Amino acid sequence: MPSDQPSRVTTNKLLTPQLATTPEATAELQHVPVLLRHSKRPQWGLAIRAWSRDGRQALQFQDGKLRVFPSDAGSLLERVVRPVGETISLSRRLRAMSGVAQAKRHSTRHATPDVHFSEQIMLFKDEYPEGFQGEAWKKERHGRGGSVLKRHRDPAIAAAQKLLTCERLDAALKGTKALDMVAAAVTMLSSTNLVPQGQLQPLKDINAQVAGDIVDALRGLLYGHLSLVERMDYLVEAVGVPLVKSPSWCIVTAWAALNAPERFAYIRRTTVVEQAKSLAPGLRLSTSANGQQYEVLVSMTQSAHDRLTAAELKPRDLIDVYDFMYATLSPAATKRLAKLRAAADQKK
Repeated sequence: MPSDQPSRVTTNKLLTPQLATTPEATAELQHVPVLLRHSKRPQWGLAIRAWSRDGRQALQFQDGKLRVFPSDAGSLLERVVRPVGETISLSRRLRAMSGVAQAKRHSTRHATPDVHFSEQIMLFKDEYPEGFQGEAWKKERHGRGGSVLKRHRDPAIAAAQKLLTCERLDAALKGTKALDMVAAAVTMLSSTNLVPQGQLQPLKDINAQVAGDIVDALRGLLYGHLSLVERMDYLVEAVGVPLVKSPSWCIVTAWAALNAPERFAYIRRTTVVEQAKSLAPGLRLSTSANGQQYEVLVSMTQSAHDRLTAAELKPRDLIDVYDFMYATLSPAATKRLAKLRAAADQKK
């Protein structure tokens, strides 16, 4: 069996920080920072303590926001244990964020959402009264009955779960089938509306080494035991080689989101940036995919899933949640919302 950590991809300095090559790094290793997570707001991501004084403490979270809590808020803050190298690497980035966040804390307001999450639910119920389990949604998004369209998820999920098994990925790595595996995976995405065709084209003209790296990293993401941050970063690095640039969010998240939609979130940046205004204020999403922010986005999507479930809409999985975001944040949805708001105002 291949190791959980892909061995083919060139080591990324971001993933393996040099821990003890300088006196400063040695001191940092001796004082490994504590990573925390808010138990009620996992979509904020992980945090470090930026300062503590006068009965208060400030935590810098991965979503970019510095938040102040009482010093005795321990019941809300859970300690998170990660490998030492990852902990130090993440804490360095969070410390850099905290300097910017403190400077802007009192002078910058976060973007106000055009559509609040409660209004998204209202929009969804207006168009799909039976929720995610109703026939209207299943026909529109899952592809129940009739012709198969690119927006239909059930055929793509079935294809991804059949193709990207641990056994088939292992077999492709052991033999000489990596090129065939990547070709099949690209063809599978081509049948969906999740990734623009222009982004897939470079993956159709790669050599066996690059294909092996992509298969190895994909296998690690789906079935490995490293942290999600590391596993996603390996796939980003592997896919980025034939693209000659950092890959987009949609291309590196689509395979996993179709293969295991209950665990992995599909990310299309334009949609998620709008959604984050209400669910993760302060998140400044990079144009380039990366593991650190993907972990935050998975938590945000899971939080949306929980809120939709609490509203008795019962989404099937996280790709249902993405399609909900797209359906309720599109320009057409905004126009419908204006009409619903006007109707509500007339009833007052």
